[in-house]
Amino acid sequence: MIIYHCLFLIERRLKMKGTILLKKAILVDGKERKQFKYDDSKITSDQFLEADLRSHEKAAELGKINLQVAELDNSFQMYLGMMAILAEEPTLDIADLQRIGGPDIMELLKIGRNFIKGSAEEEETAENLDSEESN
Repeated sequence: MIIYHCLFLIERRLKMKGTILLKKAILVDGKERKQFKYDDSKITSDQFLEADLRSHEKAAELGKINLQVAELDNSFQMYLGMMAILAEEPTLDIADLQRIGGPDIMELLKIGRNFIKGSAEEEETAENLDSEESN
């Protein structure tokens, strides 16, 4: 079981960082960019809260109430994806990343979803290891 846990942690670490490749470039400081590095392990508590706040603000702006849980909140996951990019490339501005559109939005969602999913899987794996070790 310990080997499984080690493999899980290695797989999780590989998902935490990487490079997002956009299908459609966006302008950043007057230059077209299609690639952005990200690392969700560098998301700070302030960035996490900012993603949540922006998600709620956007819902309010659209006249909706946002009471979803993180695993089902696409807006929150999208902003978490942006925060993972900003954590790795702090010279960027969130306004730059908000210009990402079309199918590229799904790439942001994947980053945010992996962040949330990975945290839940790590807790579950740790709990399973604890229960197996106590038996």
